[in-house]
Amino acid sequence: MDLKRYGNTILGLFFMGLAVVYFFLTSTLPDSPVGGLGPRFVPNIIAAITFGVALLLTITSIQGAMRTQAESTKKEQLEYRRVFLSMFVFCSYVYSFGPLGFPIATFIYLIAQMVVMAPKEKVNIPFFSAISLVTTSLVYYLFRYQLDVLLPQGILQNIAF
Repeated sequence: MDLKRYGNTILGLFFMGLAVVYFFLTSTLPDSPVGGLGPRFVPNIIAAITFGVALLLTITSIQGAMRTQAESTKKEQLEYRRVFLSMFVFCSYVYSFGPLGFPIATFIYLIAQMVVMAPKEKVNIPFFSAISLVTTSLVYYLFRYQLDVLLPQGILQNIAF
């Protein structure tokens, strides 16, 4: 078996199995004593997302293995460029998380990350902004009001949310 050709398939299957084991291990966590979302909620979400991403990786790697294509050096350099830009964007997000706060830093980070990862002809800032606004709002609401986790407010500290 060619590891370069089937490596992502093996990795996807491994993480799908790991997600299933993780999901079943979360059943040993206790129920919430006050009702509502308990300690199992976030681990179950993580297991479901991990399984979904691993399934997508497995499917796309199988499709890619069926059609072999030679990759040019230019494309590989572009991928390395995207990796380094993604690392820079993420480090900037981590650095700005405190001063700007979760809502603003996450909104900007998501837009920047989508611009870095999207092909040049498919960059759509208004669409990316809408996705970022909805995602940031949902995550903030989930953590703040459902899980009672306080997130850094940054410059929005004096505004009541």
